[in-house]
Amino acid sequence: MDAVLLFTHIAEIIIVATIVSALLKKLKQPTLFGYIVAGVLLGPLVLGSMDLSFLGSPFEIGIKAITPEVKLLSLL
Repeated sequence: MDAVLLFTHIAEIIIVATIVSALLKKLKQPTLFGYIVAGVLLGPLVLGSMDLSFLGSPFEIGIKAITPEVKLLSLL
């Protein structure tokens, strides 16, 4: 996996997790629930499975597959 793509995925995860957890905090939900929702949204079952190339984004939105690097980070 390209290092730039890995860091892009990490940044995407942090940004989306922060936004989702802030929104759910307004609804008086725990922060951990926000992180779980963000992970499901970005994972290969939701945004990772959609073709969002029509948006013209310079990077992929969502994680298409669970790579060994992402699996290693999930264990930490």
